[in-house]
Amino acid sequence: MTTVNTEHSLFLGLAITPTLQNLLDEAPAPWRSLLVDRQDPLYLQKMQSDGCFYLGKLLSLPASGESVEKVSRHICSLLHRLIPAQECQIGHLTLLSLPILKSQQDSVENIDGNSGEGD
Repeated sequence: MTTVNTEHSLFLGLAITPTLQNLLDEAPAPWRSLLVDRQDPLYLQKMQSDGCFYLGKLLSLPASGESVEKVSRHICSLLHRLIPAQECQIGHLTLLSLPILKSQQDSVENIDGNSGEGD
């Protein structure tokens, strides 16, 4: 039987390089505020891990390979809407295990509406 550490969450994202940060800063404000700056798990979120910043999404646990692939495509789609010139491929994304905060645990929701709690 596999156990899941509920004190950690999975975050899938693209490392924010200086070039990507410049492109984010230059993105139209309405798109940036819609797709990044709000605290809505359906859209992109910024996370920090080991001094690096990432742009992506929290995943609900347990996460299957299929759900990771689906969220990967969604991240790339949102990023393309925000910055059409930015290339995003699933292989460019990083999967991180991060300590979860109570507020995150309450709001983590997969794009297909699953809360990740005992389906």
